[in-house]
Amino acid sequence: MNILITTIVKWYYSVVVVTDRRVVVVKLENAFYHSYSEARLEKIEDVTHSTINFWGNLFDVGNLDIDTAGHEIDFRLKTLPRPRELQDLINDLIDMKKKGKI
Repeated sequence: MNILITTIVKWYYSVVVVTDRRVVVVKLENAFYHSYSEARLEKIEDVTHSTINFWGNLFDVGNLDIDTAGHEIDFRLKTLPRPRELQDLINDLIDMKKKGKI
């Protein structure tokens, strides 16, 4: 039961913020530690999503992988709702950034 509660709290308090300049990920690791990572849109090379299993496919929950250029940390965001929509949003922002629209 404790593992279930811990998993739900970690998931609930993990945040993904997508702006016109960067993607920011804040993850709660435990009660005393959180991690903060960010990637500028121009450094993102590839964004892919995958479904977790049958239930993830049924409820549209999956993982999102963000690969960046250079030696920066790559992101794996787990158990996100509607990962395809987030992938499309990030890819659209990258395209707009390359065209100079933002």
